[in-house]
Amino acid sequence: MQIEFEGQTLECNDDETVLDALLRHGHAIPHGCCSGICQACKMISTDENFCD
Repeated sequence: MQIEFEGQTLECNDDETVLDALLRHGHAIPHGCCSGICQACKMISTDENFCD
């Protein structure tokens, strides 16, 4: 899967979260738990088909 963040298109592996991919690509994303429970990394998807 590809994600677009701050004007860059980044690869997101099938076995990683969007947060993991952003961190792997060197983006400083606020996060606390790395599992989504604390919601510190919460983002909004602009892709209408993201959950399909």
